[in-house]
Amino acid sequence: MHRYRQRYLSRFIAAVALVVISAEGARQGRAQDAGRRVPSVSAVVVTATRFPIPVDRVGSSISIITEQQIRDRQVTGVADILRTVPGLTVTRSGGVGTETQVRIRGTEANHTLVLIDGIEMNDPSAGSVFDFGHLLTSGVERIEVLRGPQSALYGSDAIGGVINIITKRGRGAPSGSVSVEGGSFQAGRIDAGVSGRLDRLDHSLYATGYHTDGISVASRKRGFSEQDGYAQRTAGGRLEFMPFDNLQIDLIGRWTQAQLETDGFSSMTSPNIAVDDGSDAHLWQRIGRIQGTLDLLDGNWWHVVGASVADTRRDFRLDDTDVSTFDGLKRKFDYQTDLFFASDGAIRAEHSTQLGVEYEVESVVNRSSFADVDRRLETTSVFGQQGVTLWDAFSVAASMRHDWNDLFEDRTTYRLSAAYVFEDGGRLRASYGTGVKAPTVFELFGFGPTFKGNPDLLPEESRGWDVGVEQRLFDGRVHLDLTYFDMRIENLITGFGDTAVNLPGTSRSRGIEVNAKLGLEEGIGITGSYTYMNAQDADGNQLVRRPRHLASITGTYRFPDDVAALTLGIDYNGRRQDLQFFPFLQPSTHVVLDSYTLVRVGATYRLTDRLSLFGRIENALNEQYEEVFSYGAPGRAAYVGLRATF
Repeated sequence: MHRYRQRYLSRFIAAVALVVISAEGARQGRAQDAGRRVPSVSAVVVTATRFPIPVDRVGSSISIITEQQIRDRQVTGVADILRTVPGLTVTRSGGVGTETQVRIRGTEANHTLVLIDGIEMNDPSAGSVFDFGHLLTSGVERIEVLRGPQSALYGSDAIGGVINIITKRGRGAPSGSVSVEGGSFQAGRIDAGVSGRLDRLDHSLYATGYHTDGISVASRKRGFSEQDGYAQRTAGGRLEFMPFDNLQIDLIGRWTQAQLETDGFSSMTSPNIAVDDGSDAHLWQRIGRIQGTLDLLDGNWWHVVGASVADTRRDFRLDDTDVSTFDGLKRKFDYQTDLFFASDGAIRAEHSTQLGVEYEVESVVNRSSFADVDRRLETTSVFGQQGVTLWDAFSVAASMRHDWNDLFEDRTTYRLSAAYVFEDGGRLRASYGTGVKAPTVFELFGFGPTFKGNPDLLPEESRGWDVGVEQRLFDGRVHLDLTYFDMRIENLITGFGDTAVNLPGTSRSRGIEVNAKLGLEEGIGITGSYTYMNAQDADGNQLVRRPRHLASITGTYRFPDDVAALTLGIDYNGRRQDLQFFPFLQPSTHVVLDSYTLVRVGATYRLTDRLSLFGRIENALNEQYEEVFSYGAPGRAAYVGLRATF
């Protein structure tokens, strides 16, 4: 890993310098608060309806993670903060930077649609799975997690739900921050960012660099102890320009480059396990979006037109002569119009009407010694949604979408949701929806002589419903949220021998999600979640990597005047099934992975008004565990850092 560090640091220092110089230039500009008709961020969600809406009018099950929650837990990767969300299962195949998948309510990883600022991130060259291993928390302002089938608004990949990562926006007077940290496994990280408003231009820029000598990707429980290093750098930002009071133009961009030393999966051992083999992987990711929003009728009629691109390229190297390249490209063009109006009389109501059209092209290129794949898929979609709120208390919404795909039968999906707010602040909500997941390019066409694919595959189809109740107690100091969900999937696609097939019957996942927030005394806050989930295939077998029990609790104490803060986080993953494979095409068998508990302790101390000291201990109990069969996980680790604001 030492051979990467100098090169990464030298390049990244230039990126940090650019950000800092931009901050100084912004400081000299005139900060101006040009009023925009955008509701307060704390009061709205975007993902549930594709436009800003008060959270208490959303009938779907949604969780919001704030920037403050991310900072309190001091997590490096986005996936680690997602462990606190009910209904989500996170699996990582090694240390930081290794493949990390997120499943919602027992569905597959490629049933979770991932967005960054509305840009679809699911990689078509990786089976439509988004790898969270390279997504760090730098530049993230908030995360919205929408659970349940969402294809009626978002199309394929949204069978299980949607995760929307929203980056920081420029607001108020120009400001900036720089933070550095280091610790166990020779890890180091530097973050820099600036944001603010200059006349009619809002800007937010960020950059981060990270490196670690790492842990062995092959599990230390099985005798492997080498260090597999990881290094990455990311830069991104967004610009929001208002040439006129009713016209806004958004430019969003993000670039990531990463390098990972990894281990292969041996086919010579019985059972097959991850072993040290000196292989490595490289990743290049570029995303961008341009969007125009026209505001008519004093904010009551919006027109949004945009174009986005997401390109992910991955190289896997066993040696200099054996290189496999996977390149997945998504391009999308979209238009959406939203109309809002109110009616008075015997029944006071607020109405919203939404119509949209999308055109998406997915392309996959795979080059290796055993494969030569170059394919593309085109999808055209129309969707609409109608919502109404009566007496500021009862909200209903209905949405529908139709997708035309150039390779298989067209599909129509729909969703219904409702929410009622009681006078005491309690809330009752329910939703029902259908979902569809198109077969991936590799499932349809294969990727070499060993996997031929199946062009006759049918899309996976889901239907799911949930009902939830929320209640505030003790003058709002206690907030409880209880949800029951039931998900069913037909035509589930799985690899079978040298091809992919649709499984007969219906897979089912059902369970209970509990979320609680407690404000006990001045400065003391506790949040917790618990999930019981029973995810089975059509034959009643437990689906792999879906534990029945998940739990998380975070406690924070803030000292007077916010001079310091202490945080304790505990994450529990129950026993779960995984697969172990055997050589020479022998059938795989199930293996049970033990439960584990991860304890995290963190502290922050404000040295001055602009300088803070922070530190944390991860896996404080030094738990030895596997999230994926035969792949390692970090032991106890400690980190310390400084954050400066200007």
